[in-house]
Amino acid sequence: STGLALGLSSLYFIHRRHLPPKPTLSSASPRHNLNLALFLIHLYFLPSLSGGLYPGALFTDPEFGEGRPQIPGFVGLLAVSWVGWWVAGMGLETGSGAKLE
Repeated sequence: STGLALGLSSLYFIHRRHLPPKPTLSSASPRHNLNLALFLIHLYFLPSLSGGLYPGALFTDPEFGEGRPQIPGFVGLLAVSWVGWWVAGMGLETGSGAKLE
């Protein structure tokens, strides 16, 4: 449920309609929304990676045996999110990003 809530929050901030630009309303900018979405994604994956560092804890559930299969998956998903953030940011800078309004 935490992952679902964070994922939906990320989608909301990426796709919400943008208000007309005002000097005092910087939180409505597309760049701000993109950065906030990346932060919300990291709120889920970084704690998941650190879970195996607690004493007596493993990086996987006991019924799945030994190893650390979650580490490459989480690192891969974080890498994809950073690439997506960079690509979307480049689209914002060049003005070639999709217009959602």
